[in-house]
Amino acid sequence: MSALLELYDLNKSYKGSGKSGDLHVLKDISLQIFSGELIAIMGKSGSGKSTLLNIIGCVDNFDSGKYLFDEKQIRSLKDTALSKIRGKDICFIFQDFALIEEESVVENIKTTLYFDRSVSFLKMRRMAVEAAKKVGIEDILTKKVNRLSGGQKQRVAIARAIVNRPKLILADEPTGSLDSATAQSILDMLKDIHSQGTTILIVTHDRDIARQCDRTLYIEDGRIIDTVSK
Repeated sequence: MSALLELYDLNKSYKGSGKSGDLHVLKDISLQIFSGELIAIMGKSGSGKSTLLNIIGCVDNFDSGKYLFDEKQIRSLKDTALSKIRGKDICFIFQDFALIEEESVVENIKTTLYFDRSVSFLKMRRMAVEAAKKVGIEDILTKKVNRLSGGQKQRVAIARAIVNRPKLILADEPTGSLDSATAQSILDMLKDIHSQGTTILIVTHDRDIARQCDRTLYIEDGRIIDTVSK
């Protein structure tokens, strides 16, 4: 099993105001994630979980250290190469779904594909329908998102994440606003996607979800303090 991403002595701070000084959010993070893993990240609010996810997803910078994704040094990549990774190789799923409420299900699923210039508009719809079928929402493609339940919205968000077959899915509290039964159905869906070879990182506060992952990383005050394997 090869490493999909590697972090070495990663540090991240945010500028503080007044006497508070800088906020050191991530401290000497070293980590390897292997292709095909399903990993949970746990820690209290403010521990650095979401910041770590944003850096891995190439939407936030880091101050020092090294980050390799698919053997490429992220720091040395130009904007076009980074945009390709963000648009093709890595996709996010969020707790609040981050959907366009006034648009239809199919249009929301297609949004990821607009960043991939190799996909024609005609192919976009075919790919969106295929992704919708995988998560069981092919019967509501024309329905507006603002008329859906929370569970349905998260299925749309998952379909959007898998539509261009990314190497890595970053899920930030994907079940945090759902009831326990719906949360488990969403996790089962992610586990099924994972079984097909996609690497998935899940930030969660739910220990039941973490127990179903291959590994759990525990973060406290910006440091990985423990790693527990299944």
